[in-house]
Amino acid sequence: MLSASLQSRILVPNQDISSYVQRARQALSERRFDDAREIYRTILSIDSAQPRAWLALSALAQADGHFREAVGAVRSAADAWKKGATQNFIAEVCMRLLVLGEYRRAVEVMLAADWSDPVVLKHSMGLIQYLGLADAHEDALRMADFAIGKTHSAAGRANFRVEPMHCGIWAGREEATDAYERCIAQDPLHAEAHWSLAQHQKSAPAGIRIPLVRKAITHTAADSEDAIYLQYALFKELDDAGDTEEAWRALGEGSLPEAKNVALQRSSGIGVLPPVAIHLHSGIRVGGSSTRCGWNHAYPHLHRGSAP
Repeated sequence: MLSASLQSRILVPNQDISSYVQRARQALSERRFDDAREIYRTILSIDSAQPRAWLALSALAQADGHFREAVGAVRSAADAWKKGATQNFIAEVCMRLLVLGEYRRAVEVMLAADWSDPVVLKHSMGLIQYLGLADAHEDALRMADFAIGKTHSAAGRANFRVEPMHCGIWAGREEATDAYERCIAQDPLHAEAHWSLAQHQKSAPAGIRIPLVRKAITHTAADSEDAIYLQYALFKELDDAGDTEEAWRALGEGSLPEAKNVALQRSSGIGVLPPVAIHLHSGIRVGGSSTRCGWNHAYPHLHRGSAP
C-alpha cells in the first residue's frame, strides 16, 4: 500500500505506465529504494506483464540480500516476457536469470525468441555469450550463424565469429585459430580478436604477430578499452617470444587505464568490474556490448558497496 505522500507524487489519472517508470527511475537515481520498490509494485498492480518492473524488483531484492525473493521476481519477469507482444527486454531478462543461476530458464527464453526480430538481432552478440555460459553451445553457434546471415558488413560478421569463441565454445579447437585470424584480416583493429588469439594459441614462429598488434595499438586511443585488450595481447605475444622486459612494459601500459577505471568505480560506489578484468579471470566477456557485467550495470544505483 502506497503512503499518502507517495501517492500524491506518483499517481496520475490515466495510470500511464511510462510516467510510473520515469518516477521509479528518478527514485533509483536519488537512492530512494523503498519508494522505487513501491512504484514498481504499483506498475505490476496495473499490468503484471511488465518485465522491467519485475527485473527492478529482482535487483532490489538482491541488493537487500533477499535471494529467494530476487529469484522469484526474475522468474516472473521471464514469464511476463514470454506473454508479451514484443521482444523488448530479452537481454536484461536473460542476464538477470544467469546472474541468479537460472540457466535453464535463460536458455528457454532465448530459444523462444524470434531471432529475426530487430531487437533480438541487436542483442545477438550478448545472447550468444549467454547461451555459451549456460553450456548451450550448439544453440550459441546456431544463433551466431543465423546472425551472420542477417549481417551485411564484414566487420559485423567478424564480431559474430568472435563472440562464440569468447564463450569457450571453440576452446581448444583448431578451427578457432583460423576464425580469429580471419576476423583480424577483416578488421585489423579488432582488439578482442587480437587478445583472444594470443590467449588461444602461441604464434609460429614466436613473435610473428607482434607487428600487427603494435600497428593496431598505434591506431587506438590510449585510454580506451580496446587499448587495454591490445596491450594485454602484446604482453602475451612478447612473453611467448621471450622478450620479458618489453612484455612487462606492455602489461604496465595495459594496467594503467584499467586501474583508473576501478578507482573511478570505487569512488562512485558502482561495483562494476571492467570487461578486461572479467576476461582475465574467466576468458569470457560477460553481457556483450549492451548489458555488461551483470545486474549492477543495468541497475548501478542499487549496488551499495564498492568494486571488489
